Amino acid sequence: MDAHVPHDYVTGERLRLEVYRKIAEAADGAALDAIVEELTDRYGEPPTPVRNLLRVAAFRQACRTLGVGEVALAGNGLRVGPVELPDSAQMRLRRLHPKAQYRPAAKTVTVPRPVEGGRLGGAPLRDVELLDWCTKLLTDLLAPVRQAAQV
Repeated sequence: MDAHVPHDYVTGERLRLEVYRKIAEAADGAALDAIVEELTDRYGEPPTPVRNLLRVAAFRQACRTLGVGEVALAGNGLRVGPVELPDSAQMRLRRLHPKAQYRPAAKTVTVPRPVEGGRLGGAPLRDVELLDWCTKLLTDLLAPVRQAAQV
């Protein structure tokens, strides 16, 4: 995924590092929105690589909120962990992703890597589409578990 602050958008190295720092330290979506406003005001409309970087930061925030420390491609699958799924969440996982595997001892979920159109033989999702798919997977699977734990 092309996610960075281009040299021709923020020309100074120190200023570019400051943008990366602000994005990394953003606590929530409102903080990311404020960064977009600041960047737009100072440098003009953020280019696609910067927008992608902000989407990655939002995904990381979602992972932290849901208690996920790792999302990684592993062969033909996507591994997510650590996660603890009660029986209801395991049933939801089987319903939404029949070929997924949950390993309670390792606290990981492995889901087949998504493909375009959801069809066999389709090209694997990449970049923003894969990031959006992963966000939906995590929220569908883990948000109800977090909500139940708070009640």
